[in-house]
Amino acid sequence: MDETGLTQEAPVGTPVDYEEWEEGVVDVIASMLSRRWFTSQIKLAIKPVMIKAGRRGSHQEITSLITRAKTKIRESVGISRDEARCEALSFYNDIIRDERVDARVKIAAQERVDRILGIEAKHDGTATVEEQASEIRKALSALEDAYGSVG
Repeated sequence: MDETGLTQEAPVGTPVDYEEWEEGVVDVIASMLSRRWFTSQIKLAIKPVMIKAGRRGSHQEITSLITRAKTKIRESVGISRDEARCEALSFYNDIIRDERVDARVKIAAQERVDRILGIEAKHDGTATVEEQASEIRKALSALEDAYGSVG
C-alpha cells in the first residue's frame, strides 16, 4: 500500500490472491452503494476492472459481487435482508401516503415498492390497474402477516 492507503497494482507476473482481490472489490462496491451509486453505474465502473484482472466481468459475476456488498452493509448495521425490505417498504409507503408529496414522487415510490415485492408490472397490457393493485395489496398483506405492520 502507498501512503494514501490504496493498494497498488501488482507487478506483471505476480500471483494474485483472487479471494482477497474479490473482497477488495466487494469493499469498493459497498462504498459505491453507500454513496448512492446506481447498480447500473457500478456495473459499468467495475466491469473494466474485472476484465483487466483477467476475470470475465459478466453480468452475473458483477451482480453476485453487488449482492455480497449489500449483505456486508446489512451485516455491518446488524439487520437481516427481510428487516431491510420491511424498513424500505415502510419508508416508501410513508411517501405514498403523504398528501404533500408530488404525484411523480409517489409513482416512483410505488415502483420501488413493486420492485421490492418482486411484482414489477411488465406493462404488457394484459393486467388491469385493478388487478395490479390487488396483487400489491395481497403481497403487502402477506408481508404484514409474516413480519407485522409495514406502514
